[in-house]
Amino acid sequence: MNSGDDITIVATSYLTIEAIHAVNHISQFDVKADLIDLRSVKPIEWDMILDSVSRTGRLLVLDTANMTGSVAGEIIAKVSCDAYRQLEQAPVRLTYPDTPSPSSFALTKYYYPRAEDIVANVGAMLHRDLKPERLLEGRQVPHDIPGEWFTGPF
Repeated sequence: MNSGDDITIVATSYLTIEAIHAVNHISQFDVKADLIDLRSVKPIEWDMILDSVSRTGRLLVLDTANMTGSVAGEIIAKVSCDAYRQLEQAPVRLTYPDTPSPSSFALTKYYYPRAEDIVANVGAMLHRDLKPERLLEGRQVPHDIPGEWFTGPF
């Protein structure tokens, strides 16, 4: 999706949209991410992922599943086995926590990862302050609505 040399971000499902917002934000800080929109988990585009990690040396995997038993874990396992020498640091995954999905407005605030969480993780991996709080400053919608552009289905 994007081509960059600083970090590889592999995203699934809705987190791809949050990743696009995050990548646009970090580009202001001259951080170039290679964003891979993982549209299929079988087959997985292993060559694309491994080529990107070989170039960037860093991997952040975003998954809309719980951490334990997730596709993110499988991607990190494969990359750790097949591209170990190319990694500059341990891969990181950002997933839903290993708890049941919340059903109330108050409980959802810290459950679902958002663009600011992605930016914070990229910043930690690159040892840079990428100002994730700026994404919150411009948000005019409640935390359970993806963005002003979102019109449904609920």
